[in-house]
Amino acid sequence: MPTDITRRTVLKSGAASGALLLAPVALSARQQRLPISDGDRRGRLGNWWARPVRPGDSGRALSRPETTVAGEEWLSAVVPGTVLTSLVAAGQAEDPYFGTNNDNIVDVHDEPDRYTYWYLTDFEHVSSSRAPSTRNWLRFRGINYAADVYLNGLKINETRLEGMFLRHEIDVTEGLRPGANRLVVRVEPPLPPGNPIPKTPRSPGYEPGMASVCQGEGGLLGRSVTAQFSGGWDFVHPVRDRNTGIWDEVVLIETGAVSFGNRIVDPKGGAISYVTSPRITTRITWEGDQAKEALVTASMLLRNSVDRAVTGRVTLRVGEVTGAIDFSLVGGGELELDVQVTIRDPDLWWPNGHGRQHLYDVDVDVVAEGRVSDCYRHKLGIREIHSAVDGATDGPDNAGENGRVFSVNRKRIFIRGGCWTFSDAMLRHSAQDYDDQIRHHAMMNLNLIRIWGGGITERPEFYEACDRYGLLVWQEFWITADCNHGDQNPEDHVLFMRSAIDAIALIRNFASLALWVGGNEGPPPGDLDARLAMAIAVNDPGRNYISYSTDPKAGLGLHGTAFSDGPYGIIEPKRFFTAAYTPHHRTSTGTPVAYNPEYGSVGMPVADSVRLFMAPRDYNQIPDITQKTWPSLNPSWIAHSYIPFFHDVEGTTPTQDQIDLYGKPTTLDAFCEQAQAAQYQQYKALLEGRNSHMWTGYTGGNIWRSAPGWPVLRGGLYDGYLEATGGYFGARLAGQPKHVQLNLADGTLQIVNNTSDDLTGLEISVAVCDASGRRRDDLGETIAVSSPVTANGVTTVGSLRALVESSDLHIVRLELREAGRPIARNLDWLVNSDSADRYSALRRLSAATLAVKVSASDTDGDTRTVHLNAENRGDIIAFFVRLQVVTSSGDRVLPVFASDNYLSLLPGEAQDVSLGLRTNNTRSTALWLSGWNVESRTVQLA
Repeated sequence: MPTDITRRTVLKSGAASGALLLAPVALSARQQRLPISDGDRRGRLGNWWARPVRPGDSGRALSRPETTVAGEEWLSAVVPGTVLTSLVAAGQAEDPYFGTNNDNIVDVHDEPDRYTYWYLTDFEHVSSSRAPSTRNWLRFRGINYAADVYLNGLKINETRLEGMFLRHEIDVTEGLRPGANRLVVRVEPPLPPGNPIPKTPRSPGYEPGMASVCQGEGGLLGRSVTAQFSGGWDFVHPVRDRNTGIWDEVVLIETGAVSFGNRIVDPKGGAISYVTSPRITTRITWEGDQAKEALVTASMLLRNSVDRAVTGRVTLRVGEVTGAIDFSLVGGGELELDVQVTIRDPDLWWPNGHGRQHLYDVDVDVVAEGRVSDCYRHKLGIREIHSAVDGATDGPDNAGENGRVFSVNRKRIFIRGGCWTFSDAMLRHSAQDYDDQIRHHAMMNLNLIRIWGGGITERPEFYEACDRYGLLVWQEFWITADCNHGDQNPEDHVLFMRSAIDAIALIRNFASLALWVGGNEGPPPGDLDARLAMAIAVNDPGRNYISYSTDPKAGLGLHGTAFSDGPYGIIEPKRFFTAAYTPHHRTSTGTPVAYNPEYGSVGMPVADSVRLFMAPRDYNQIPDITQKTWPSLNPSWIAHSYIPFFHDVEGTTPTQDQIDLYGKPTTLDAFCEQAQAAQYQQYKALLEGRNSHMWTGYTGGNIWRSAPGWPVLRGGLYDGYLEATGGYFGARLAGQPKHVQLNLADGTLQIVNNTSDDLTGLEISVAVCDASGRRRDDLGETIAVSSPVTANGVTTVGSLRALVESSDLHIVRLELREAGRPIARNLDWLVNSDSADRYSALRRLSAATLAVKVSASDTDGDTRTVHLNAENRGDIIAFFVRLQVVTSSGDRVLPVFASDNYLSLLPGEAQDVSLGLRTNNTRSTALWLSGWNVESRTVQLA
């Protein structure tokens, strides 16, 4: 029975619903004994079943273990998951991600009772202690939207559980039985759910998509404290059950008499939320730029659940350093206390590309009555984070239009961010799926993820992965200007604030959390903005809060407007280097928006992926799209948010078709192959253009969207199956900590130093091939860099203006060397021409001679890394060579974490490549090699 299903499992196959076998799952004493953290698995309840609620149903009756339910039509339920997740996994609903299937699934607006469900699990309770002070706590980390809970014939929640983001904890000590127990939960969807209405094209430049409930029906879904994207948006289907269900884990935890219960207070409204972990804070003492020591404090509220006095001790261990404090609690009493330790010469946590992500093991133990009564486990990153508006990017007449600068450990960080809407639209998340996706972000050399306000508070497992890989996180609350409907939404401000304060407590201990933001593209309505600011100041004072994602006062937008996001269409690559590359996204004096919260472009998956979510009759028409026939209203393209590779959405000079520049493709494979080259250029230029104006024009920005969340035909630097696109490797190249680039607008050569140290002893090697793919030694050169390249900046060191202005096609390889050792490479193909097929010579290259061999293979934890060497042994460039890992039957192995892909090797050039594979996904694997002018073949992996 699936209990931790990922979206790729569901997309590939659905488990058939079997007979209802209510075999209880035994939880051992070790499983139940103690909580590890909010992500604890030892007491996680599984083996769930579900069916619709029917007239006459009784939760009390269904929850009695002796009640026979085996003859009823229950289905094996996915928990964590939603009703629709379970229906799809059981084969009782079509895969909403394929084609236009989603249109065939009944929407909750049309049948409000359809997705009101019972969830049921039987389990064996085996206590770890016979002590009368033992307490048992049932913890729900996420229910959408309202629920009642029954245990062994008793209704155990005093008031109805409401709110998608509010955790719930119930003392079930008296209701548990030794041996067999049954838990039943009645779950209802958010109401009103709104009515999703399909969009229609408004103009030739409009990107087809599905309307959000908020944009399409007066913000009705926004009345609830829930994920607003579930009603649909211009980039995602409406989720027909609005993600109703037990969407996060359910844990049964056993403690002694004394347990954690932090009191988190809304300073204005007085709302109190009890949570189950201490607050961990650090304060660093600096000498210059060196961290000499860090004071680590664990702040907690202890609660005594019995009616007699209890004494004990709390210990805090950070790495090898331990501190302790004794306590005494009266019967039923509570006590706030701090435990501290000092770490000498601490190892610091750094963002991706700026240093190691050192994490200390933290243990907080409450010992009472001769046993560990409660405990908390965490991985702690010691660091100092600040963000503020930077006047250096402010033009003389642009008050309020300067950019936001993030600094970590007193070092400025130039932000290459990505926008994250959700890991999966049906909320099928798991620890490994989070790790896979965050690892992809790190491999792309991104260093920040923005959690969009139409989504969710991401789960602790997401933040654990961000801590491991060094991705800073900007977390928005569940507000979008689209759904505020004036000041009417959300309807229940008390519930919203309780949920927000609980979210603060859930994730505030993570090193990666860098910024709280009230909402997307507009401030939280009414009194919520001020209340959120005050709640964070009281409960998480070490982090900044800003009102909304495009707030110009916070260095995130244009002065005088609440909206400065975008653009979202494809642009000629050289325009990214002109500082103000679009007329609608620059300040009054022509300087760029210094920190753009979101800007996006194309994101076409590879053909192998497109075939998995679209029928042949639909995907075979994709190569027929032209600027003359667009918009083409294929319903499947609309459903999957296709955006063309032409037409500048800014309304200026239209961008030429970037696919047809290589010649008009006639098949899906050719179209997608050329799309990867166009995306490689697009995202590399987007980020390099920002590099070129580092700190003078830009302080950073976020790509919309770095994570697709489901199979789409736009946005996303990897696809819904976790295959990296050409854009992924263009972004990875542009974000190298030490990077050399060609300014496509003026031909200058630039060295980008994203490290904390000056670079010396540098030289740039320039190698050039002509349109035939042969080397032009007369155009190659080596440029010595005489002056140091300063830390955390960009320096211009030479010019290739003649090549940039040439009407002949050239392929330019740049190599940056440090003390003679290659440290970075780059590749551009250039021609100063407006010809509609100006790159078509690349499709006519003679065959290249490429040798690929496996040099080594090693395993570290759950990752097997295969090391390859590719060498061009001929006299023609090997262009855009794609490396895939496949099974013996030819199926793709995903994900693959590659140091590089879509390789282009000049004659005589060699390159080492590493491919990281999950060890549970590497049996009978081989390398499939293909390229624009390379013979496709298989290379066995040792």
